[in-house]
Amino acid sequence: MHWFTAMNKITQIIDHSYSDFKHLFEHPESPEHLHVQGSEQAFDLLKQIPQRGLGIVGTRSPTTRGIYFLQQMLESLKEQNLVIISGFARGIDYMAHATALDHMLPTVAILGSGLEYE
Repeated sequence: MHWFTAMNKITQIIDHSYSDFKHLFEHPESPEHLHVQGSEQAFDLLKQIPQRGLGIVGTRSPTTRGIYFLQQMLESLKEQNLVIISGFARGIDYMAHATALDHMLPTVAILGSGLEYE
């Protein structure tokens, strides 16, 4: 296991051999490894995704109604001890993270392009 710390962030390369993260590689088309960056608390959240994770994916051009629905849904779920997961793309993904933070829900972004790309 390789850990690097910078500005309170940990960067780690993980693969299916790490028992705490096996669930991240269960899909037949999963990558061979993932580059993960965040705080120690974020790594703990990744371990809890199978039990607590709620994935939210949506359009990059949401309507006002779609954003309102997302905000209302997450507000109604704020007491459910969930971890909000999305891709952090503009639109619904971004709003899921922002709304989760507004309601003090933990959130994890899974970037398809990796850490060094926009």
